[in-house]
Amino acid sequence: MKTRKFCTVSCHVMTPYGTDSSNVESLGLAARHGRNEAFGAENCYTCHADYGMFGTITTKIGGLRHVYEYTFNFHQLSLEEALPKIHIVKPFPNATCIRCHSTENPLWKRS
Repeated sequence: MKTRKFCTVSCHVMTPYGTDSSNVESLGLAARHGRNEAFGAENCYTCHADYGMFGTITTKIGGLRHVYEYTFNFHQLSLEEALPKIHIVKPFPNATCIRCHSTENPLWKRS
C-alpha cells in the first residue's frame, strides 16, 4: 500500500496522477520526486504519509478513508465526472517538504 502502483491501479481517479508521476518527461512536482532514487515508486507515500509516533497508523487510517470515499462516492463515476469533485481534505503542510528540502536553498527562496 506504499507504492504508487497500488493507488493508481486500485483507483481509477488516481490514474492521471500516477501516470504523471512516472512520466520521465513531466516537470510536475510528483514526477520530479518519482525520479528521485530516495523515493522512486514510493514517492506519493513518502510525501503524503503522516510522521510522528503514530504516523503509520494515521496514514493507514487515512488510506482507508480514501478507499471508503472511492467505493461509495467515486467508483461509479467516470474519470471526467470524478476529478472536479475530488479535493484535498486538509492543506498540505509545508513542514512535510522541509523534512527533505532546506529553506536556505536559492531555488526555494526564489518563489
